[in-house]
Amino acid sequence: MPFFYRQRIKILFSAYFIVLIYRLIFIFILNSHSPVNKVLRNSRIVSHLFTDSFNHQRRNRLPGFHFQTKKHDNITTIGIMLGVKGVMKTINPKKLLTQAKTICLSRGVRLTPQRLEILRLISTQPGAISAYDLLDLLREVEPQAKPPTVYRGLEFLLEQGFVHKIESTNSYVICHHFEEPSHTSAMFICENCGSVTERDAKDIESAIQQLAQGVGFHLRHSVIEVHGLCSPCHEIDSCTERATCQHNHKTEENKKK
Repeated sequence: MPFFYRQRIKILFSAYFIVLIYRLIFIFILNSHSPVNKVLRNSRIVSHLFTDSFNHQRRNRLPGFHFQTKKHDNITTIGIMLGVKGVMKTINPKKLLTQAKTICLSRGVRLTPQRLEILRLISTQPGAISAYDLLDLLREVEPQAKPPTVYRGLEFLLEQGFVHKIESTNSYVICHHFEEPSHTSAMFICENCGSVTERDAKDIESAIQQLAQGVGFHLRHSVIEVHGLCSPCHEIDSCTERATCQHNHKTEENKKK
């Protein structure tokens, strides 16, 4: 092989490894508690670096934010889209439970085993879950569990800001902002698959606070519910080639019946 071609191959391989190292560094920072974490999450550079990394998960995905669940050895992890298109941070329910224990300890409140189990069950759901569905799941590990047990547990979790209640469906979903119990959340609820995506609505929160102050109302917390279709369901719903496409339209048809 001529010397010129060998040099070009070396340069290409070097460039590839440099890009790979930079990606690993960004992944490490995004999953750490570094002060630059928040800045990088909103960076367009991060978006460009990682957009193609997640294209294999769902090709031709429309812009949007949605939950994506993965199961590995009976452990369910919930992926939530961050504020940048194409950047996903996977949150393990075990990590959420550890964080909840730490917060309860610092607040001087008791997170009983039953409350912890209810929180764990909610954290493994891809969307919102009703109290009675929670009771059915809880009875698999605690056969003597009664409805008051679940409702008392949910009341505690709501007070601590660990879960949100979806009023329109009378169901509950995990909160991903434990450290900000008084924040305003925008809940994007898919009417097809039932997935629920939480976004921190800081801009809307300031407007709501101004309206509340205008009538002398003291705001504790607020949840904004938005109904529609998530990206994958919208992609299926807008499909015009059902005879040849790879989409699963059976679920959509069953919903309409």
